[in-house]
Amino acid sequence: MNTGGFLTDPMLLQVHAASIAVGLDRRVLLSGIDPTVTAGLSNAGSVSDQILSDLRALNTLTLSDGSVPLTSWLSTAKHLSALRLQQAVFAEAMRELEKAIAAQQKPQATAPSPRPDPTPNQNKSAPQEDSAPNIENANLPTKPETPEKPTADVVIITAIKSEYDQAKQVDTGALDAWTVMPITGFDVAFRTYKSTNGQPLRIALCHSIQMGVAAASEMGGRLVDALEASCIAMSGVCAGRRGEVSPGDVIIANLVYTYDAGSLRVEYDEAGNKTERFQAEMNPVPLPDQWAQKALQFQVNSPASWIAERPATLASHCDWALSVLADDVNPLKHADFGQHKAAWPQIIDRLRELKWVTPKGLKLTDEGREHLEELLLRFGGTLPTPDPWKIHVAPMATGSNVMRDRQLFPRLSSAMRKVLGVEMEAAAIGRVAQARKIAWIVMKGVMDHADLDKDDFLKDFAARASAECLIQFLRENLTPRRIAPPPDPKGTLQIIGARSLQPHR
Repeated sequence: MNTGGFLTDPMLLQVHAASIAVGLDRRVLLSGIDPTVTAGLSNAGSVSDQILSDLRALNTLTLSDGSVPLTSWLSTAKHLSALRLQQAVFAEAMRELEKAIAAQQKPQATAPSPRPDPTPNQNKSAPQEDSAPNIENANLPTKPETPEKPTADVVIITAIKSEYDQAKQVDTGALDAWTVMPITGFDVAFRTYKSTNGQPLRIALCHSIQMGVAAASEMGGRLVDALEASCIAMSGVCAGRRGEVSPGDVIIANLVYTYDAGSLRVEYDEAGNKTERFQAEMNPVPLPDQWAQKALQFQVNSPASWIAERPATLASHCDWALSVLADDVNPLKHADFGQHKAAWPQIIDRLRELKWVTPKGLKLTDEGREHLEELLLRFGGTLPTPDPWKIHVAPMATGSNVMRDRQLFPRLSSAMRKVLGVEMEAAAIGRVAQARKIAWIVMKGVMDHADLDKDDFLKDFAARASAECLIQFLRENLTPRRIAPPPDPKGTLQIIGARSLQPHR
């Protein structure tokens, strides 16, 4: 039976049953449809009734530009049901819808002769519109098609699992929950976010099994190819240049390159003294101009409550302890000790390592007193306060080792003057994108300064901050696969060939 819509009622009920079986979210299903249309959809009691009501309404709609909103609904459902048996139902419905649209648009000279009923003696009963379909036996095709492979708009790689875990905490703009499925041997997490143009943006997230360029290149390339992504990205942590960036800040790479790849030339003089000359092959990959400009203009949307969660650095904890000891007060009995209690073991270890307190007990040494006096002199008689959280746009250098070298950034700046970040994978992301001619973006949070004053206090926050910024940037600047129909040229949306819609309650 067909009550004037594109799809028959039996097909519509199959689509509805498959949607409920998969657990599709109504917000996601409607995200690619013009809000003027979705605002006119009637409210229903239950989730099941609501989706069926939406389907019946969309099944009759044709917009003034000739587009059919049901096409977007089915495309999204098919995309979200990847690797599920029910995807075959959505694929079949899309084919039937395409045929119906083509038949509607093609003028017919003569009406076709009706086909004889091959079973005239059988009693046929049309499905009851008010009866709930059987979800467990959802009229799936007798020989279901092989589910189509999943796709994603962007693949995000992290170097380690803790960075992956922090990225999964980003909820702003999310339309569904994370789901994990195996892709080319890797467990990949998928989630859909709403882009700023209203379209669903499908993100695939995966963490590498080991750090470094080789692992990131191999995983990134395989996932981009398998998921047909149009962008590859990376979030995580890096070391930042002391004096230019603060722990917790985010660096957007406008250029990635390797600083320790190249050739080493060894020469000996007549006395046998060795001289080594290293010639770097940086192979820089610049961020495309359009996104480089967007990066410079990028600002985090308010409210961003996660920024207030930035923890204090170990250095600031130590400064507090020194100031209390200088007043001849036991830090354990100080009123503010609760703010530093979690870091207390590391505070003692660092103060003793720097010889600012005695090896036993906790007495201020002459070196510790001199450091504190210099600190107070530089900051006008008070302890330094953290700089406001910032985003920086600058080159990012990739190396093959975790560095603790206070001369690292001065040495790197001789070849790349404005470099602000150092890490171990970013160059791989640029090269994977360059080879495939797709978009790329790398954002990393500063966790330390790659020198001896190194700690993990900001590691989780830096990873979270980079992921928050990265996903917001992608939502604002990466065009998803499914594009909404253009607005009506007259400035108002016109709907033709449709049943009346009840106002949204």
